[in-house]
Amino acid sequence: MDKDLKKIAIQLFILTILLTIAGFLVMKYILPEHYFTGYLFMPLLLFVITFSVHRYLVIASREDSKKFTYKFMGATGLKMFIYLVMMVIYLLLDKNHAVPFLVSFLILYVLYSLFEVLAVLKYLKNNR
Repeated sequence: MDKDLKKIAIQLFILTILLTIAGFLVMKYILPEHYFTGYLFMPLLLFVITFSVHRYLVIASREDSKKFTYKFMGATGLKMFIYLVMMVIYLLLDKNHAVPFLVSFLILYVLYSLFEVLAVLKYLKNNR
C-alpha cells in the first residue's frame, strides 16, 4: 500500500472509531429508545466500502485520466446500489428498528461520502 492510501486508511479508521463511539453514546444514553445493536456494525461496513472505492479511484486516476469521470460515476453508482441492498436486507430482518437504522445510515452515508469526495479531490489536486 502506498503512502497516500495508508494515510487515507488511517484517517478513515479514526473517523470510523469516532463515529462508532459517538453513535453508541448518543443512542445508548441520549436516545435509548432508538438504540439498536446493528449500529455498531454500520461504521465498519461503511469504512470497508469507502476505502475500497477510494482505492479503486486512486488506481483509476493513475491510468487514463479521460476515463476517470466514468469510473468515478460507476463506482459511486455501485456503492449506492450496495448500500440500497444492505438497507433492504436489514429492514427485512429488523422492522422494529427501521427508523433509527435509516436515520443513522443517512447520517453515516453523508459523513463518509463527504470524507471520500474531499479525499479524492485532495489526492487529485496533489497528483496532477
